[in-house]
Amino acid sequence: MKKILVYHVGQLGDSLVTIPAIKAIKQKHQNCSIVLLTDEHVGKNYVSSWDVLKNTNLIDQVIFYEPSKILKLKYLFSLSEQLRNLKPTDIYNLVLRVNLKSKCRDYLFFRIIFKLSKYTSMDIIKYPPQKDKEGNLIQNTPQWKRLVEKVSTSYENVKFQLPIHKESLFNIEKLIQTERGFETLRVVIGPSSKMSAKCWPSEFYIDLGEMLINRYENIEIFIVGGPEDSLLADSLLEAWGVNKIQNYCGKLTISESAELIRKCNIYIGNDTGIMHLAAMVGTVCLTIFSSRDYPGLWEPFGDNHVSIRKNIDCEGCMLVECNKLNNACLKLTSVDEVFFEATKILSANGFK
Repeated sequence: MKKILVYHVGQLGDSLVTIPAIKAIKQKHQNCSIVLLTDEHVGKNYVSSWDVLKNTNLIDQVIFYEPSKILKLKYLFSLSEQLRNLKPTDIYNLVLRVNLKSKCRDYLFFRIIFKLSKYTSMDIIKYPPQKDKEGNLIQNTPQWKRLVEKVSTSYENVKFQLPIHKESLFNIEKLIQTERGFETLRVVIGPSSKMSAKCWPSEFYIDLGEMLINRYENIEIFIVGGPEDSLLADSLLEAWGVNKIQNYCGKLTISESAELIRKCNIYIGNDTGIMHLAAMVGTVCLTIFSSRDYPGLWEPFGDNHVSIRKNIDCEGCMLVECNKLNNACLKLTSVDEVFFEATKILSANGFK
């Protein structure tokens, strides 16, 4: 059987964004085996590409390499031999965060090993972010669309949802007691991020939660994130002071998080990996974006989501932490605006 090599490295959000492209590759090469080449950080508690992609039913084989050993000649030679033995007809480099140095490095590596294989890689996005004649950041195509368009002719025919993970679904159904019925409104909130410059203020989330609880009688709110987000989640729970709120930060596997979010009617939160996970299970996303990056670039997969982002003079800063202005761009998005958009989405789904 012919083999197709897909190269990708990244954590939760970046890996989820590649899934529609891998689906397009699978559709394009229907009688071929898809082999994933990805990194493995031994002893590190990272969410790897394989952690995300292994349950998609899109990958037939995986080959790991350790970045810490890649410059050792013996290790590099062994990896090269393992890859060369695959004899892939096509190579797709789906690494998103590309600069000229990494693009040239990857091209040379794969072309030296696979001289006759067809090689496809992502185009470079220029940084610092580029502005138009009016001084606004240039609107960008979402990363998932860029990937699909690079590997296929059109993204319009690519439909995907993460397959249901039966064991995780069983665990979640026990956890949230689904027998309460379909009338229950379930909201998942993602109030945190690894970058503080992408976080809508916690006091805004407190006000939003109170408005939702007062508006909808039969509501359950689930807070999802990593273990580092648990303290923030606890502060929200304390402020809301009701029993229908649960903090699941750091308590669920990726598959369990996916099944919990699949049970929810809406995701409300920051631009995070959890947002992309929500999109990949078909849950509508209401996202509060910062202005640090290109508008549109990290929009979630699908067409029915609502994103709120404000223009500001300092947009395109690419800061990880906004020390001087204290996330001024995010504070331009009011609680009332997010609540209004949430009620519109929920009303369309039968929650008045």
